[in-house]
Amino acid sequence: MAKFYGIGTGPGDSKLVTMEAAERLGDVAILYTPQPKKGGESLAKKIVSPYLKDTLIIKERHFPMSYNKEEKMLAWKEIAEEIKADVQNGHDVGFITLGDPMVYSTYSYLLELLKGDIETVTLA
Repeated sequence: MAKFYGIGTGPGDSKLVTMEAAERLGDVAILYTPQPKKGGESLAKKIVSPYLKDTLIIKERHFPMSYNKEEKMLAWKEIAEEIKADVQNGHDVGFITLGDPMVYSTYSYLLELLKGDIETVTLA
């Protein structure tokens, strides 16, 4: 059964990514990466780049950093639905985030939206 993995990058150095996170990055079929700005480079992706395989499908998604709660919720819901569809179609899916995925992370909002719909695993 396919799963959704929330993968933390650790403190910010590629060499400090946990072994479990590095292994999972090599296993997932699809990886979602957050973009701070539309078209901007993902720092989380840069950190984990040594662990990414050439055949990996990377989906960069913009998560608005806005005071407008409705705008943020709409973006989170759309991305959560896309992730859910990928997992339900049989793909192991990862989402990378800076630091610990359970501390002030966009991943925690996605997790709340996906809870109960698909199997989730969090890796710090």
